[in-house]
Amino acid sequence: MPHTDPIESVLDKLEGAHLDGHIIHLCTWSDVVKNDLRKTLDRDDAFINKTLAALIDGALDQNGRYHYKSSDSAEDTKEQFSANYVRVQCLLSEWLCIYRAVNVYLDATHYKDDAIDLESFSFEAG
Repeated sequence: MPHTDPIESVLDKLEGAHLDGHIIHLCTWSDVVKNDLRKTLDRDDAFINKTLAALIDGALDQNGRYHYKSSDSAEDTKEQFSANYVRVQCLLSEWLCIYRAVNVYLDATHYKDDAIDLESFSFEAG
Protein backbone atom coordinates (compact mmCIF):
# COMPACT_ATOMS: atom_id res chain seq x y z
CA MET A 1 0.00 0.00 0.00
CA PRO A 2 1.54 3.33 -1.02
CA HIS A 3 2.03 5.85 1.74
CA THR A 4 0.14 9.08 1.25
CA ASP A 5 1.24 12.53 2.24
CA PRO A 6 0.18 13.11 5.87
CA ILE A 7 -1.14 16.59 5.07
CA GLU A 8 -3.24 15.18 2.22
CA SER A 9 -4.66 12.67 4.69
CA VAL A 10 -5.69 15.51 7.03
CA LEU A 11 -7.30 17.42 4.17
CA ASP A 12 -9.12 14.30 2.93
CA LYS A 13 -10.88 14.04 6.30
CA LEU A 14 -12.48 17.45 5.68
CA GLU A 15 -14.44 16.11 2.70
CA GLY A 16 -14.79 19.15 0.48
CA ALA A 17 -14.13 21.93 2.97
CA HIS A 18 -13.04 25.25 1.53
CA LEU A 19 -9.27 25.55 1.20
CA ASP A 20 -8.29 29.19 1.57
CA GLY A 21 -5.06 30.89 0.56
CA HIS A 22 -3.41 30.21 3.91
CA ILE A 23 -3.86 26.43 3.66
CA ILE A 24 -2.78 26.46 0.02
CA HIS A 25 0.36 28.37 1.05
CA LEU A 26 1.14 25.83 3.80
CA CYS A 27 0.59 22.91 1.40
CA THR A 28 2.89 24.52 -1.16
CA TRP A 29 5.52 25.10 1.53
CA SER A 30 5.19 21.46 2.57
CA ASP A 31 5.81 20.39 -1.03
CA VAL A 32 8.94 22.54 -1.19
CA VAL A 33 10.32 20.91 1.99
CA LYS A 34 9.40 17.44 0.71
CA ASN A 35 11.20 18.16 -2.58
CA ASP A 36 14.30 19.16 -0.60
CA LEU A 37 14.03 15.95 1.46
CA ARG A 38 13.66 13.87 -1.71
CA LYS A 39 16.75 15.49 -3.19
CA THR A 40 18.82 15.31 0.00
CA LEU A 41 17.95 11.69 0.79
CA ASP A 42 17.75 10.59 -2.86
CA ARG A 43 14.54 8.67 -2.07
CA ASP A 44 11.09 8.37 -3.63
CA ASP A 45 7.73 9.78 -2.51
CA ALA A 46 6.71 6.59 -0.71
CA PHE A 47 9.83 6.69 1.49
CA ILE A 48 9.41 10.40 2.23
CA ASN A 49 5.71 10.00 3.13
CA LYS A 50 6.48 6.95 5.30
CA THR A 51 9.23 8.92 7.09
CA LEU A 52 6.90 11.88 7.66
CA ALA A 53 4.13 9.63 8.98
CA ALA A 54 6.61 8.07 11.43
CA LEU A 55 7.74 11.55 12.43
CA ILE A 56 4.17 12.49 13.35
CA ASP A 57 3.93 9.34 15.44
CA GLY A 58 6.97 10.47 17.43
CA ALA A 59 10.01 8.95 15.75
CA LEU A 60 12.61 10.53 18.01
CA ASP A 61 15.67 8.61 19.12
CA GLN A 62 17.07 8.60 22.67
CA ASN A 63 18.93 11.85 21.92
CA GLY A 64 15.79 13.66 20.78
CA ARG A 65 16.78 13.61 17.12
CA TYR A 66 14.50 12.52 14.31
CA HIS A 67 15.24 8.99 13.27
CA TYR A 68 15.48 8.11 9.61
CA LYS A 69 17.41 5.50 7.70
CA SER A 70 20.26 7.20 5.92
CA SER A 71 22.41 5.73 3.21
CA ASP A 72 25.58 7.25 4.65
CA SER A 73 27.17 6.57 8.01
CA ALA A 74 28.94 9.86 8.60
CA GLU A 75 28.02 10.14 12.25
CA ASP A 76 30.50 8.80 14.75
CA THR A 77 30.71 8.31 18.49
CA LYS A 78 31.98 11.86 19.05
CA GLU A 79 28.59 13.33 18.05
CA GLN A 80 29.93 14.76 14.80
CA PHE A 81 27.42 14.66 11.98
CA SER A 82 27.62 15.15 8.26
CA ALA A 83 26.16 18.26 6.70
CA ASN A 84 23.59 16.02 5.01
CA TYR A 85 22.45 14.62 8.39
CA VAL A 86 22.05 18.11 9.84
CA ARG A 87 20.19 19.29 6.73
CA VAL A 88 17.73 16.38 7.00
CA GLN A 89 17.16 17.12 10.70
CA CYS A 90 16.35 20.74 9.85
CA LEU A 91 14.03 19.76 6.99
CA LEU A 92 12.17 17.27 9.18
CA SER A 93 11.74 19.94 11.87
CA GLU A 94 10.52 22.45 9.31
CA TRP A 95 8.03 20.00 7.81
CA LEU A 96 6.68 19.03 11.24
CA CYS A 97 6.04 22.72 12.02
CA ILE A 98 4.12 23.06 8.75
CA TYR A 99 2.08 19.95 9.51
CA ARG A 100 1.20 21.25 12.96
CA ALA A 101 0.32 24.69 11.54
CA VAL A 102 -2.08 23.05 9.09
CA ASN A 103 -3.77 21.12 11.89
CA VAL A 104 -4.06 24.14 14.20
CA TYR A 105 -5.42 26.34 11.42
CA LEU A 106 -7.94 23.73 10.28
CA ASP A 107 -9.08 23.10 13.85
CA ALA A 108 -9.49 26.83 14.44
CA THR A 109 -11.44 27.42 11.23
CA HIS A 110 -13.59 24.33 11.77
CA TYR A 111 -14.68 25.44 15.23
CA LYS A 112 -15.31 28.99 14.07
CA ASP A 113 -17.65 28.00 11.18
CA ASP A 114 -15.01 28.55 8.50
CA ALA A 115 -14.50 32.17 9.54
CA ILE A 116 -11.47 32.97 11.62
CA ASP A 117 -10.09 36.30 12.72
CA LEU A 118 -6.38 35.59 13.11
CA GLU A 119 -5.82 39.04 14.60
CA SER A 120 -7.86 38.24 17.69
CA PHE A 121 -7.61 34.44 17.80
CA SER A 122 -6.32 33.01 21.06
CA PHE A 123 -5.52 29.46 22.07
CA GLU A 124 -7.18 28.04 25.11
CA ALA A 125 -5.54 25.38 27.25
CA GLY A 126 -7.57 22.34 27.83
